[in-house]
Amino acid sequence: MGLSDAARLEVLELIRRELERALPLRNLATKEDIKLLVETMSKRFEAVDKRFEDVNKRFEAMDRRFEELVSYMDKRFEELVSYMDKRFEDVNRRFEDVNKRFEDVNKRFEDINKRFEDVNRRFEDVNKRFEAVDRRFEELYRSLRLYFTILGLLMSVFTVLVSVLIALK
Repeated sequence: MGLSDAARLEVLELIRRELERALPLRNLATKEDIKLLVETMSKRFEAVDKRFEDVNKRFEAMDRRFEELVSYMDKRFEELVSYMDKRFEDVNRRFEDVNKRFEDVNKRFEDINKRFEDVNRRFEDVNKRFEAVDRRFEELYRSLRLYFTILGLLMSVFTVLVSVLIALK
C-alpha cells in the first residue's frame, strides 16, 4: 500500500511549491535542509506504509476469519437442513402409517357394515319365516277351530242319534 516513486515525486513537488510560496526568498533553505526534509518525509511515508501493511494484514486475518465463519455456518446450516429433512421424512412416514391405519380401520368398518347388512338380511329372512309360520299357525288354528266346531256338531248329532237309537230300542 506504499506510494509509488512517481507519487512520491509528485508529493515532493507539491511540498516544494508550497514551501516556495510560503517562504519568502530571504528564508531560503539549503540543499542540506531540503535533503533532511526529504529524508524525514520518506521516513514518515515508510512509517505510514508499515501501518497500512499492518492494517492490511489485520484485514486479511479478519477476511480469513470471516470466511472460516461463513464456511462453518454453511456447514452447520447444511447439517441443520439435513436434520430437518430427516425429521420431516420421519413425520411424513408416521403420517403415512397413521393414514394406512385409518384406511385399515375404514376397511374394517366397511366389513363390519357389510356383516351387519348380512345379519339384517338374515333377520329379515328369519322374520319372513316367522311370519310364514305365524300365518300357518293362524290357518291351522282356524282349521282346528273349524274341525272342533264340526266335531262338536258331529258329537251332538251322534249323541242325538245314540239317544234316539236307545230310545227306539
